[in-house]
Amino acid sequence: MTTARTWIDKASCGLRPARNERIVRRRAGIALPVAVLGFLLAWLALAAPALAEAAEVTLEVIPAAVEIPLDGQAEALVVVRNPLTETLRNVSLSWFGPAPVTVTATAPASTEVPPGAALTWTLRLARRGTQPTASTLHLVLNYRVAAAQEDVQAVATSDLTVTLAVARSVGQVVPELIPATVEVPLEGQATALVVVHNTLTETLRNVGLSWFGAAPVTVSATPAGSTALLPGGAVTWTLRLARQDLEPAVSELWVVLNYQVRVEQGDLQMVTTAPLSVTLASVQTVGDVVQVRLETALSQLLQPKKGDLYVVVTNTLDAPVQLAGVTISRPEGVTATISGSSAAIAAGDTYVVPVQIAAPGRIAPGQGLLLMQLDFSWQQAGRPRSGSVVLTHPLQTGIVGESQVLPLLGVPTILLLPGVLMLATLGLLWRVWPRGTFWLPPTEAGFWPVAVTLSGLAIIVYQWRTGSSFLEAYSLTDIWHLWMGSIGCALFAWALWGALYLLQRLLATRYTPKEGDTALQTLHKLVAVGLTSVRPQYQLDVGGTQQTLYLLEKPDSSKAKQWVAPQMTFSLKTNRPEDQLWVQQVYAALQGDTPDTKGLLKLLEAAGKDKYELTWPTQGPILGPFPIESTKLVSPLGNQSIIGL
Repeated sequence: MTTARTWIDKASCGLRPARNERIVRRRAGIALPVAVLGFLLAWLALAAPALAEAAEVTLEVIPAAVEIPLDGQAEALVVVRNPLTETLRNVSLSWFGPAPVTVTATAPASTEVPPGAALTWTLRLARRGTQPTASTLHLVLNYRVAAAQEDVQAVATSDLTVTLAVARSVGQVVPELIPATVEVPLEGQATALVVVHNTLTETLRNVGLSWFGAAPVTVSATPAGSTALLPGGAVTWTLRLARQDLEPAVSELWVVLNYQVRVEQGDLQMVTTAPLSVTLASVQTVGDVVQVRLETALSQLLQPKKGDLYVVVTNTLDAPVQLAGVTISRPEGVTATISGSSAAIAAGDTYVVPVQIAAPGRIAPGQGLLLMQLDFSWQQAGRPRSGSVVLTHPLQTGIVGESQVLPLLGVPTILLLPGVLMLATLGLLWRVWPRGTFWLPPTEAGFWPVAVTLSGLAIIVYQWRTGSSFLEAYSLTDIWHLWMGSIGCALFAWALWGALYLLQRLLATRYTPKEGDTALQTLHKLVAVGLTSVRPQYQLDVGGTQQTLYLLEKPDSSKAKQWVAPQMTFSLKTNRPEDQLWVQQVYAALQGDTPDTKGLLKLLEAAGKDKYELTWPTQGPILGPFPIESTKLVSPLGNQSIIGL
């Protein structure tokens, strides 16, 4: 029992302490310790009686503990006695707590309790649940009382122990499943009996059956004849289970029994369960039906060769199995010819499917994969079943001879073959003619840049002409065409170079001076090779005689001999006035350091030989063009015109 004393703090702030404080302030001459001592004495004189009186207010609960029956109420009295000399006013009662009860109170006639009197409440408690429990209900008394010349609010509390009565124990009726485990076949249904025995002494009423669970089955039940079951009686349901799909599964089906039983407090709803283990019969897969394996020695397919694969199928059933089809996925350019892609395989028999692999056209060399799918169909429990088996086989594809020839040539890839072949062929032809070392051997730093460039051009031209790209797929025929085309290009380049060289030599021979050439012919050859009549002049000893000679070609010390000639003589045969302009033009073309030799020839050819004479000298060791050793042509006297006037 606890009494709240909230009014104590207020009593400490009564009128007399405040008045004493004002007196202390007015009497400034009194010492501070005296004022404090007076304040303490005044407070104790007023507060101590109130404290003593408030402590005697009590809240009594009769009885201190109650038990609430299942179908009724419990009562308790709450008595407040006032032992004070002051009247308790505004008296009220409240409660709180976790007890699962509904509380009502009969209010007293008055809210005041005079000194020495008592006030009584009647509490009625009704339970809110059926579960047994014990808890505490807290009672709170609120009132006001006069103390220290003012009203003080006070609180008193007490506890009431509340117990909910325990219902009479009722036994449970659990359904019995016969059998406890069922297997649902592919065709038809599985059955199970649900038997309920009433082992109680009361009649079971509103008996019902339901079920739930994850089993993929459809459940139906033959209803019982009655929904009431007498003591010692029994009732039976027949459950029929049919599968909803073909996939195998194991799960539980929970059977739920609902019924009511009467007890003293009324009808009690009861629920009991029992598990039924449900197994769906296994469905045959293709792995249960056939065994498939691949037999072959083929690991590499070189175009244009062929290879053989054998698919061996064994029927492990005791019934026929139908091979419905064979599908093969293969690398680009690879073909597959299947013999006997469909057949009926008897029980226990083995069937072989021959497959021929070939690469008749262009392929993409490299590592590939053969993927074969075999489709089967069969019957299980009267239902059609089907499945597929997938086989894989790695397959390396390539071109016959490619991997052997390329390393011999030092070529890392077929894409660089054209350029290497062209340069290698030119090197071989160069040894035939002009019988020297090729200017770009494989050891030179510039060999591979030129080879790569030529290869790129060849690949582009080949794709443009044939529509086949070596970057994607090619065949042995493509390699042959590329090989011969590269050699052909080298032969053409070599032949073209030779033709140009021979043409150059022919032209050079045509315009090279020779013994017996006239002066006019020699002048024509000088103009043809881009030279003028002003030529280097040498003083040479020819057979013991000194003679002035002129070089008829460009100085070239690498030649063993070079052509020279004496000065030719030009003279006029005409004095006619009408030829004077022509004469002036001829003399103008002859003069200067850079004479117009080409213009001179045009003037001479247009005039005719009756107007001029151009001849070699008639005396001397050399009387026309003559080859002389280059070692003698070391000290030219200068450049002078070979035409003398």
